[in-house]
Amino acid sequence: VGRTARIGRAGDSLIFLRPSELSFLDILKSKGLQNMRKLEADQLHSELLRARGTPDELRRARDVPSLLTASLKNRVESQEALRALARAAFMAANRAYRTFPRELRTVFRYEELHPGHFASSFAIRESPTQIIQEERRAAGFVTKQEARQGRDRGRPRLRKGVGQGEGVSQRMGGGAKAKALQ
Repeated sequence: VGRTARIGRAGDSLIFLRPSELSFLDILKSKGLQNMRKLEADQLHSELLRARGTPDELRRARDVPSLLTASLKNRVESQEALRALARAAFMAANRAYRTFPRELRTVFRYEELHPGHFASSFAIRESPTQIIQEERRAAGFVTKQEARQGRDRGRPRLRKGVGQGEGVSQRMGGGAKAKALQ
């Protein structure tokens, strides 16, 4: 949930959970968290629409979640700095999701996480494989395909066992396309 209170004072936080992760609330209760309330997505959307300063066009929209998602994705796609931040956040969240403490792994099951849907939750239109390729390229590594095409420009090639983990297919569940990156 994060640190929301300072120096013994109360704080508020918001946590988004998938349906399969709702048992995490029981763990939080066992740690002494109180006054938790469930906020359904439609409640969140209606609260957003009632907020001061909400544009009229948003209030008139039929499908607010789709409109907001499309707007966020367009904004991220159109600005390279935002796209780079979204990719970095996705990669960090993906690594963090895999490193939950043992007692939380029954709640946060990495193998049940759909990489494409997870990437989309960061307003990224690229596939996880494309994100990883771009991050590796930005870090100075080349893919096998680039090396074969002579576009390595003296950059090191990322091999299995070098860098993070055992490669894309194991980190992301990326299948045949991801294995080609190793």
